[in-house]
Amino acid sequence: MKLRLIIALLLITAGIGSVSAQKTEAKQINMIKLDGRYLYGEATMPTEAEAKEAADITLINYINDKLKEHHIDRRLGLDGLEQTQYITVKRGANIRVFAYVECSVYGIPSAASQAAAVTETSAPAQPQPKPQPQPQPVAQAPAAPVETPRQQPQPEPQPQPVAQAPAAPVETPRPSAPQPAPKQQVPDRSIASGSGLSAWQAEAIEELLRTPNLNSAAQLLNEFRGARKVLAFGSPKECPDASKCFWVVFDNNLNTITVLSNGDNDVRHNFKTGSSDGLGNYSGSTAVWFMLSK
Repeated sequence: MKLRLIIALLLITAGIGSVSAQKTEAKQINMIKLDGRYLYGEATMPTEAEAKEAADITLINYINDKLKEHHIDRRLGLDGLEQTQYITVKRGANIRVFAYVECSVYGIPSAASQAAAVTETSAPAQPQPKPQPQPQPVAQAPAAPVETPRQQPQPEPQPQPVAQAPAAPVETPRPSAPQPAPKQQVPDRSIASGSGLSAWQAEAIEELLRTPNLNSAAQLLNEFRGARKVLAFGSPKECPDASKCFWVVFDNNLNTITVLSNGDNDVRHNFKTGSSDGLGNYSGSTAVWFMLSK
């Protein structure tokens, strides 16, 4: 009986310690968010590796937004993070990863430094000397105007109206009966046509094509993974087999360019243009791979 009581007390103590640790980590995360010296990104996924990868993508996009905002001629790719720190928190059956880095690592002015600069440059206003009253000139009475007699205007002769002959009635032609327009054959340009994709797979590709940038695409892929539409996604260095993966391609500002099908690097289908394309045509661009469910 005593042994069971001791075990129960130990379990309760361990549970209290775990909750206390989570509260401490959550408080630390909130303090970092409120501190203007840091940039951060976070994600919650079933595994720590997946959550860390998604948090990295979010952080990279946030850093690039700040670089563009401060007119710094630099953009990070998926492998460009430096001096990043992580906080991992257990959240039910999932793992939350919080990634953060100091603004100074990328030469971005922090909110605290900008506030200090504004305080230093704003000097108190100096009191201005009061103007001395100036003597006012004595106003001279205006001379009385001399009235001149006005001439009465003479009435102008009015023109007499000329009688017009009545106009002949104009006959309007009756409209003929409308002819039905010939039906045009509209070619099927949907993604599902001729691509070998099912209807829901084609719909997922179309949603990815509508994402404006990497951050939106990563969030959508994360939703697809939770809905079992996507088996996995990630950066090129973690791609298991490039030929079996679809690819979302982004430009240097991480804006979405297109989505490429699986296949050989130089023999893929460009879902935006509908033409043949290759992954090698986007050398130097940022890309994210993903695997669709069957």
